[in-house]
Amino acid sequence: MLESFAIVTVEPNKLLKPFHERYPQLIDPKDYHRWLTPYANDDPITVPVELLRAYPDERMMAWRVRPLKGNGPELLDPLPAPAEPPAMLF
Repeated sequence: MLESFAIVTVEPNKLLKPFHERYPQLIDPKDYHRWLTPYANDDPITVPVELLRAYPDERMMAWRVRPLKGNGPELLDPLPAPAEPPAMLF
């Protein structure tokens, strides 16, 4: 038996676009069954390609985190927003 996997990527939504041009496909929990059992009656036309879309950005959150140094849950703590640079006169 060959055991393998693939990471399916899609274009990012507005929230993730500043981070990268692609990101792993996220499947909505209500669509898990359709994704995991795509063929109805062995008909390849029923493959759920419409699920290959950007996940709604309003259902996600993003924030800056610490550089990866060490190991622990504090690495996921949000960092404060960077300070605005002072206004230049010239």
